[in-house]
Amino acid sequence: MKTLKDHVILYDADCPLCKVYTSGFIKYKLLDNDGRTAFDQFDFGNHSHINKNLACDKIVLLDKNTREVTYGIDSLIKILAANFPWVKKIAGMHLIYAVLTVLYSFISFNRKMVAPGDASKTSSCVPSQNVGYRLLFIGLSGLLVHVIVTWYFNRFLGEHLSHSYDLPDIVLFFAQVCFQCLIFYVLKQQNYLDYAGQIAFVSVLGALGLLASGFGLNILSGFGLDVSFLSVVCYGAVFFFMFMEHLRRVHLYHWSAWLCVSWVIFRIIIYPLVFKY
Repeated sequence: MKTLKDHVILYDADCPLCKVYTSGFIKYKLLDNDGRTAFDQFDFGNHSHINKNLACDKIVLLDKNTREVTYGIDSLIKILAANFPWVKKIAGMHLIYAVLTVLYSFISFNRKMVAPGDASKTSSCVPSQNVGYRLLFIGLSGLLVHVIVTWYFNRFLGEHLSHSYDLPDIVLFFAQVCFQCLIFYVLKQQNYLDYAGQIAFVSVLGALGLLASGFGLNILSGFGLDVSFLSVVCYGAVFFFMFMEHLRRVHLYHWSAWLCVSWVIFRIIIYPLVFKY
């Protein structure tokens, strides 16, 4: 591999994805051994030409010799193109570059929804809020939750569902997001867009838990075992995990614990509509 020498990339040390791919650049010699630095450890005082706010949104690649700075997807393209010139040619096509830019921005602006950090740390690499990308994140989360939860309910909990229940799960997903945001407003909390994203991703984690449970239950049922009771237990375990994860994220952002109470109250309200008494 041809190493892009005398360059340093700034990354968000609280972002698992950022840590993985920047360490990969080092491991596979795309950058020098000292070619990456955590955002909160970088000396911005001696590099005033770097836009620190923009660096929170888009990963920075700095040429230590020329002091040239690139941001976001351009940084990644520059690193890869040093070894694979065809990357620059393909990524330079207008449509492909536009798609890569949107994909990068979608991930970057929502990365704290996936791996939240303590937002009170002034040195932390917290991206700015982007309403469009956050709404897209919530919408895609709702769609994913709808597909997985509907499958799990129909496959394993059909006998427990109310016959009058005909609302798609995506409606309940958005109902909870709206209900919690209303309580958030009443409690006069800060950063409702962040909270809406956290609520959405907690539901995604719960759905993924049901997906994993469903695969396991399918294997057990393939051996002729009755998994009807175990499917309820798995759902209860996922519910408890979601509650604890929601509580953890509320604490990280220093929001009111009453949000956890309202989260449970909403579930208590809707479950009689979904399940048989």
